[in-house]
Amino acid sequence: MWRDMQCFQEKAFPFLDTEFMLIEFCRGLLKAGKFSLARNYLKGTGSVALSTEKAEYLVIQAAREYFFSASSLSCLEIWKARECLSLFPNSKNVQAEADIIEALTTRLPNLGVTLLPVQFRQIRNPMEIINMVISSHGGAYLNVEELIDIAKLLGLSSLDDIAAVEEAIAREAAVAGDLQLAFDLCLVLAKKGHGSVWDLCAAIARGPQLDNMDTGSRKKLLGFALSYCDDESISELFQAWKDFDIRIQCEKLMISTQTTPPNYYNQGSSIISLPVNSVQDIFDLRESSETIKHSSSFHKSRSDDLIHFKDIKDTLSTVGKELLTEDGIVWDSLLRENRKFLSFAALELPWLLELSRKEEYCKRAPGVEVPSGRYCSSASSYQCSLLVGYE
Repeated sequence: MWRDMQCFQEKAFPFLDTEFMLIEFCRGLLKAGKFSLARNYLKGTGSVALSTEKAEYLVIQAAREYFFSASSLSCLEIWKARECLSLFPNSKNVQAEADIIEALTTRLPNLGVTLLPVQFRQIRNPMEIINMVISSHGGAYLNVEELIDIAKLLGLSSLDDIAAVEEAIAREAAVAGDLQLAFDLCLVLAKKGHGSVWDLCAAIARGPQLDNMDTGSRKKLLGFALSYCDDESISELFQAWKDFDIRIQCEKLMISTQTTPPNYYNQGSSIISLPVNSVQDIFDLRESSETIKHSSSFHKSRSDDLIHFKDIKDTLSTVGKELLTEDGIVWDSLLRENRKFLSFAALELPWLLELSRKEEYCKRAPGVEVPSGRYCSSASSYQCSLLVGYE
């Protein structure tokens, strides 16, 4: 057949290049489904040879014609497209085409998504397909590894692409209420420095307690969010980060002293924070603490809020002076307006003072002097740092 083509060229089209004739001859063989014969001629003939790039291009173009003309995912054209691509099994470009066919005909249907080749052709960004799969039915987002594999088959193989897929899964998990998976993925994305997920990281960090989520993990997510957030969110996120930083320091002190303030308790190797949702919660916890009963003038029979606040202010006066701010705010106003500060002053500060009175915790901290002329203990100097953090 090739000899007939050569003879035809010599007699009718001598001005045509021999390589051009071979290209068109191979194209015809591929379109006719003569793949074995095409394999031989794609390697070249005695008088002319095709470059690898041109041969690959012919194979890919023919495979695409078969694939995009398929009316279903099981018709003969799909098989022909695969057979065509098998002519160059070691080519990266050809393998990329084969991966797309694998994704559309096998992987996506396994996850309940059917996408015909002609529909795929109209999609410009493969990420749209990933989003389609994730939201196709409840629980589809749980197939994290499979979704990443499909993304790679569709050409989303760079580190940024994979991070974008993980972000999409994390957001869908959060919407579905699967905060544990969202948290795990947020930690991975924060480590990768994937900045666009900062808002979800911030929300997860300030959300409910989850397995394997300690205070350090929350602080890490908030720190990441602070690095990438918009200008309007900086102040709010920084305050939240500071709160977790203070809590970490507090937990370290609890572990080292094997003691806890009234709003915490030890549960095995974990330190659990009790919910404090109102001023009354604070006072109830304060009443239940034997440490505070002995370290302040508070008595359980006193129920007047004024007495509660007076006792707390007396405790504050042992570690700091009452100073007017630019707005004229004093201890009393700050305690009534800032529940976090009230909680610290009512529950954690007395605990810290009690620690500072115990000799085993009274290691001198050079350079931190109190009005009496003595040096603060490590617990006392820690009181000051926490106090500043809550103001």
